[in-house]
Formats: sequence, C-alpha cells, structure tokens
Amino acid sequence: MLRLSLLLLLPMTISGCWDQDEVNHVGFIIAAGIDSTQEDMVHLTIQVFIPNPTSGGPDEGGGEGRLFTYMCSGKSIPDALSSLQNKLPRTLSWDHTKLFIFGEKLATLGLKDDLDFLFRDVESREQANFLICKGTAEKLLNSLDDPNTYDTLIRIGEMPSVNAYNMNYVEESISGESGSFVLPIADTMSLSSSKTTRTVLTVKGTAVIKDAKLIGIINDQKNKGLQLGFQWLHQTSLSRNLTITLKQDGGKITAKLVRRKLKLLPSIRDGVWRIKIRLKLDADIVQNSSSIDLLTPADSLRALETRFNDEIEKYLLQTLDEVQTNMNADVIGFARTFHKIYPRQWKKVSGDWDSVFQKIEVTMDVNCTLRKPGIADIKM
Repeated sequence: MLRLSLLLLLPMTISGCWDQDEVNHVGFIIAAGIDSTQEDMVHLTIQVFIPNPTSGGPDEGGGEGRLFTYMCSGKSIPDALSSLQNKLPRTLSWDHTKLFIFGEKLATLGLKDDLDFLFRDVESREQANFLICKGTAEKLLNSLDDPNTYDTLIRIGEMPSVNAYNMNYVEESISGESGSFVLPIADTMSLSSSKTTRTVLTVKGTAVIKDAKLIGIINDQKNKGLQLGFQWLHQTSLSRNLTITLKQDGGKITAKLVRRKLKLLPSIRDGVWRIKIRLKLDADIVQNSSSIDLLTPADSLRALETRFNDEIEKYLLQTLDEVQTNMNADVIGFARTFHKIYPRQWKKVSGDWDSVFQKIEVTMDVNCTLRKPGIADIKM
C-alpha cells in the first residue's frame, strides 16, 4: 500500500506545461504604437509576429513567419487590447515586445496612465525600449513597407542609442529626484534598392520628458550641436557614430568620438549651488582636408585639441542654456548628484527643485584627446 501511494503521489510533483500556449496559438507583439484620439481615447497599433509552428518562436533566430499590423481604440491600453483580442484567433503576447512608441499628442498630454499599465502588467518585458514619435505612432508603423520590417524592429531595439532607454530606465527616471529624462525619437527613412524604395524605421533626435509629459524635441537636422550636447551630457552610452568637424586652414578636420568620461562635481558655498562638469573625450581624426600636416610635427594634434575643446564647450553651454533656462528640465542629473553629496541640503529644496535648478552656477572642464591622426597624407 505504501508503494502504491508513492506511485500515485509522484505525478503530482511534475508541473509540466499546463500554463503554456502552443506556438501556433500565439501572436507575438514586437512593437506597439500608442496614440491619443480626439475623443480622448487611446488608439493602439501593434505589430504582431505570427511564427511558423516549425520555427519555434521569434527568439530562436529563424524569424520564420509574417508580421501583421492591427489597430483598435479603447478607454485605456488594456481596454483597447481586450477589444482587439476578442477579434483575433491567436493569444496576443507581450513576451517579445522590443519597442513602445508613443505619439506626439499623447506624450504632450501625459504618459502617466499608460506607463502605469506597462509597469504593472507582468507580461511586459523590462528590456522593452521606449520611444517618442512626431505625429502619430499609427502613421509611423503603417508607413513601414520593407519586407524585413520584423528584423528591423529587432535591430532598432538593439541599437546603443535606443536600448539604454528601457522600462527600468523610464521607471527610475520618473520616480527620481527631478522627474526629467530624455527618450529617442522614432522616425522613418527611405531606402532604395533595384529601383524599389522602401520605408524603414530609424531614430532621429531626442525628446525631453518632464513629469511624464513631452515638453520639447531636439532634432538633429534643426540643431546638431544641441543634439551632440545632449549625447555628451547624458548618462547613457555614447553613440559610436558621433563626429565633430572644425573649419581649419582652408579645409575641414573631422574627429570621431570613441570614448567619453563624464563627472559632475557639486558644491554648496555661502548658499550658492554650483556644479562643475568635467568631460573627457577620446577622438580619432577621420578626415583632414586642411593644409595642416597631422603626421609631422607631433604637436599638431595637441594644438588642434584646444580648438576641439572650445567647440565642444560651446555645444555644452548651448545645451545647458536650453535645458536649464528654456525647458527647466534637469535631464543631466544635477538633482541626483546633489542628493548624494548633500542629502540634508537637498531635502530642504527638493520640493522647489525647479527654481533651484535654474539658478545653479555651472562651470566646464573639457579635455578632448586626439589619439590618432589617420594614415593618409595626401597632398592635393
């Protein structure tokens, strides 16, 4: 009887896959666009990957399947998603979502309610990235007509300029000292191949968010210097493609930035709040159309470093003026820095940080080191 009882109890210890859905019953949401309608409703646009049952799902590398776009409106994201789910034969899953794209109008009105759902819903992955787009996210996603859109969405989410802005980053920023942060701007670009033009997703510019609302957009084309300043001052990873160009001696010299080290050094003396921004950059010369010979003498690079330092400092001051004076949004992290070093003083002004932030005296210490002059030494 004892042996029989053990045999009967043994199957109860095996959990199995009772709560799992078969791959041919699931639609994986790869990207979701969220907009606000004129009726104060939420409009949801999702890019759903329907895998081939033999491919084993979207994360196994094969990518066998098709990408479909579905749209639905509701009083909230879960309401719209529920209405959409009732119309589809497959179970929608957030498990492999790479991108959440918020439309400009919704972001301007406020993201608090929508972010609350995404933070609370256990299905949303913390690695999913957040972006803002001009116009509507519906128009953006519907304009993508490249056959490799599924792969493009995956690759966009892996870009260094995008993957740092994930759910953890947004949640920490909203609950942080200043409540201000930045997000990349999603946009489209046209690619031509064999006389065929395709529209693909890309990233252009930076959106400034304060108190969960969009308060400003910095576009690369409108002001590249301001965009460079955002890249250098923000705490996320440095883009590998940042360059800076100087006009020098009848030509241009372009340096590619390869490494950055940023330090914020706060101080409070006689009631005055000050902070020093110490920025160290390593760069390589990638183009030289000037008359300067960068190979000889050796001090040619050292002389150029002063010019690059001045140019970089000009961009930083321009960026600080924008965020400190015009936007009054502490996206650089001044509040966090003062909180760590001066917790008592911070506690006294935390409720009026906007006013304090605008009055902080900022000094610069920029040090750009030009490591390599490049190989070519062509005389035209």
